[in-house]
Amino acid sequence: MDENAGSGAKATHPTSHSQRLGFMIYRAGLAISRGYESVLKPINIIPVEAGVLGSLCYEGSNHVRGLARQLGVGRQTIVNVTRSLEAKNWISRSVSLEDARLVVFSISQPGRSKMLEIEAISAEFDNKLRDIVGNSHEQDLIEHMREIVGSPFLGYED
Repeated sequence: MDENAGSGAKATHPTSHSQRLGFMIYRAGLAISRGYESVLKPINIIPVEAGVLGSLCYEGSNHVRGLARQLGVGRQTIVNVTRSLEAKNWISRSVSLEDARLVVFSISQPGRSKMLEIEAISAEFDNKLRDIVGNSHEQDLIEHMREIVGSPFLGYED
Protein backbone atom coordinates (compact mmCIF):
# COMPACT_ATOMS: atom_id res chain seq x y z
CA MET A 1 0.00 0.00 0.00
CA ASP A 2 1.22 3.49 -0.84
CA GLU A 3 2.53 5.21 2.30
CA ASN A 4 0.78 8.41 1.23
CA ALA A 5 -2.60 6.73 0.66
CA GLY A 6 -5.34 8.32 2.69
CA SER A 7 -3.12 11.17 3.92
CA GLY A 8 -4.26 13.60 1.28
CA ALA A 9 -0.68 13.83 0.04
CA LYS A 10 -0.04 13.39 -3.64
CA ALA A 11 2.01 10.29 -4.37
CA THR A 12 5.31 11.22 -6.00
CA HIS A 13 8.45 9.52 -7.13
CA PRO A 14 11.35 9.58 -4.69
CA THR A 15 13.15 12.91 -4.75
CA SER A 16 16.80 13.59 -4.00
CA HIS A 17 17.68 15.12 -0.66
CA SER A 18 18.64 18.38 -2.34
CA GLN A 19 15.08 18.71 -3.67
CA ARG A 20 13.32 18.13 -0.33
CA LEU A 21 12.44 21.22 1.69
CA GLY A 22 12.55 19.49 5.07
CA PHE A 23 15.89 17.85 4.42
CA MET A 24 17.47 21.05 3.08
CA ILE A 25 16.29 23.07 6.10
CA TYR A 26 17.62 20.31 8.37
CA ARG A 27 20.94 20.29 6.48
CA ALA A 28 21.16 24.09 6.55
CA GLY A 29 20.52 24.01 10.31
CA LEU A 30 23.41 21.60 10.80
CA ALA A 31 25.73 23.75 8.69
CA ILE A 32 24.72 26.95 10.52
CA SER A 33 25.11 25.21 13.88
CA ARG A 34 28.64 24.05 13.08
CA GLY A 35 29.56 27.47 11.70
CA TYR A 36 28.19 29.31 14.75
CA GLU A 37 30.00 26.92 17.10
CA SER A 38 33.21 27.56 15.20
CA VAL A 39 33.04 31.37 15.30
CA LEU A 40 32.13 31.41 19.01
CA LYS A 41 34.87 28.98 20.04
CA PRO A 42 37.62 31.66 20.29
CA ILE A 43 35.64 33.47 23.01
CA ASN A 44 35.03 30.20 24.87
CA ILE A 45 31.25 30.04 24.57
CA ILE A 46 28.84 27.65 22.88
CA PRO A 47 25.73 28.66 20.92
CA VAL A 48 23.20 27.63 23.57
CA GLU A 49 25.09 29.71 26.16
CA ALA A 50 25.04 32.64 23.75
CA GLY A 51 21.32 32.02 23.27
CA VAL A 52 20.60 32.10 27.00
CA LEU A 53 22.65 35.26 27.47
CA GLY A 54 20.90 36.88 24.51
CA SER A 55 17.46 35.91 25.76
CA LEU A 56 18.16 37.30 29.21
CA CYS A 57 19.75 40.44 27.76
CA TYR A 58 17.03 41.29 25.23
CA GLU A 59 13.90 39.59 26.58
CA GLY A 60 14.57 40.05 30.31
CA SER A 61 14.69 37.70 33.26
CA ASN A 62 13.26 34.23 32.77
CA HIS A 63 12.96 30.78 34.30
CA VAL A 64 14.18 27.42 33.01
CA ARG A 65 11.00 26.43 31.16
CA GLY A 66 10.67 29.88 29.57
CA LEU A 67 14.26 29.84 28.33
CA ALA A 68 13.82 26.30 27.02
CA ARG A 69 10.76 27.39 25.02
CA GLN A 70 12.48 30.49 23.64
CA LEU A 71 15.53 28.54 22.51
CA GLY A 72 13.84 25.31 21.45
CA VAL A 73 15.93 23.09 23.70
CA GLY A 74 15.15 20.81 26.61
CA ARG A 75 14.85 21.97 30.19
CA GLN A 76 17.80 19.84 31.28
CA THR A 77 19.96 21.60 28.70
CA ILE A 78 18.94 24.95 30.19
CA VAL A 79 19.65 23.69 33.72
CA ASN A 80 23.15 22.65 32.64
CA VAL A 81 23.79 25.88 30.74
CA THR A 82 22.56 28.15 33.54
CA ARG A 83 24.87 26.33 35.97
CA SER A 84 27.78 26.97 33.64
CA LEU A 85 26.85 30.63 33.11
CA GLU A 86 26.40 31.15 36.86
CA ALA A 87 29.84 29.66 37.51
CA LYS A 88 31.26 32.23 35.08
CA ASN A 89 29.28 34.99 36.86
CA TRP A 90 27.52 35.90 33.61
CA ILE A 91 24.05 35.34 35.06
CA SER A 92 22.46 35.38 38.51
CA ARG A 93 19.47 33.64 40.00
CA SER A 94 16.70 34.88 42.25
CA VAL A 95 13.27 33.79 43.41
CA SER A 96 10.35 34.88 41.23
CA LEU A 97 8.27 37.70 42.70
CA GLU A 98 5.12 36.11 41.21
CA ASP A 99 5.79 32.52 42.28
CA ALA A 100 8.30 31.74 45.03
CA ARG A 101 8.63 28.19 43.68
CA LEU A 102 10.29 29.49 40.51
CA VAL A 103 13.94 30.38 40.10
CA VAL A 104 14.45 33.29 37.72
CA PHE A 105 17.70 34.06 35.92
CA SER A 106 18.99 37.50 34.96
CA ILE A 107 22.03 38.61 33.04
CA SER A 108 24.81 40.16 35.14
CA GLN A 109 27.12 43.02 34.20
CA PRO A 110 29.94 40.60 33.24
CA GLY A 111 27.32 38.75 31.13
CA ARG A 112 26.43 42.01 29.36
CA SER A 113 30.12 42.53 28.61
CA LYS A 114 30.27 39.02 27.14
CA MET A 115 27.21 39.88 25.03
CA LEU A 116 29.22 42.66 23.38
CA GLU A 117 31.74 40.07 22.21
CA ILE A 118 28.96 37.73 21.10
CA GLU A 119 27.23 40.53 19.20
CA ALA A 120 30.40 41.46 17.31
CA ILE A 121 30.98 37.86 16.26
CA SER A 122 27.29 37.31 15.45
CA ALA A 123 27.23 40.43 13.26
CA GLU A 124 30.17 39.12 11.23
CA PHE A 125 28.54 35.69 10.97
CA ASP A 126 25.24 37.26 9.87
CA ASN A 127 27.08 39.30 7.23
CA LYS A 128 28.53 36.11 5.76
CA LEU A 129 25.05 34.56 5.66
CA ARG A 130 23.65 37.77 4.17
CA ASP A 131 26.24 37.49 1.39
CA ILE A 132 24.81 34.05 0.59
CA VAL A 133 21.11 34.90 0.91
CA GLY A 134 21.21 38.47 -0.39
CA ASN A 135 20.06 41.62 1.38
CA SER A 136 16.76 41.67 -0.49
CA HIS A 137 15.81 38.17 0.74
CA GLU A 138 16.96 38.43 4.35
CA GLN A 139 13.74 39.67 5.95
CA ASP A 140 11.60 37.23 3.96
CA LEU A 141 13.83 34.36 5.01
CA ILE A 142 13.76 35.44 8.65
CA GLU A 143 9.96 35.63 8.56
CA HIS A 144 9.69 32.17 6.98
CA MET A 145 12.09 30.75 9.55
CA ARG A 146 10.00 32.30 12.35
CA GLU A 147 6.92 30.61 10.91
CA ILE A 148 8.73 27.28 10.74
CA VAL A 149 10.10 27.56 14.28
CA GLY A 150 6.68 28.58 15.60
CA SER A 151 4.73 25.90 13.78
CA PRO A 152 2.69 23.73 16.17
CA PHE A 153 3.54 20.55 14.28
CA LEU A 154 7.24 21.17 14.99
CA GLY A 155 6.73 22.13 18.65
CA TYR A 156 9.10 20.62 21.15
CA GLU A 157 8.68 20.45 24.87
CA ASP A 158 10.17 17.93 27.24
